[in-house]
Amino acid sequence: AGQCAKLKCCLNYEVDCYVEAQKHLPLREVELETKDATFFFCKADILNNQITYSTDKNFLANAITISGKRAFEIIGLNRKGIKPDNLLEESDREPPKKQTDLLEQESLTRFDNHHANDRNNNNQWNNKKKKKNHLRETQASNNRNSPQANNHPFKQK
Repeated sequence: AGQCAKLKCCLNYEVDCYVEAQKHLPLREVELETKDATFFFCKADILNNQITYSTDKNFLANAITISGKRAFEIIGLNRKGIKPDNLLEESDREPPKKQTDLLEQESLTRFDNHHANDRNNNNQWNNKKKKKNHLRETQASNNRNSPQANNHPFKQK
């Protein structure tokens, strides 16, 4: 829900955005032909103008995500009888991502001292609470056991 707190209002606004953005994507039924394989529509990221195609019609296999613009280029080539080498353009191919080692980013001992101090403080606090509770219990049991004139079984001090 948005500013007006009505979900229906937001959905009515967003549906127009999705309908407009979907016009810039090819139909789901269109198959893309390459020299290696036939690619079938799998899913679309409508607002990002990205389409994922798969080599199998029933499940995700060899999935490749391309832009809507590139999909229309391949459809145009297929209509002319031309099959591109692959779905991705040279500019679309990403270089292999550099592996990041999380251990190099931070020290493994960065929390050791901090947590040790916290544990000590918590233990001290808990010990004080335990001592107070123990004192209360012993005082209460002493009061119950000592004979007094106003000692009633349902009333406790």
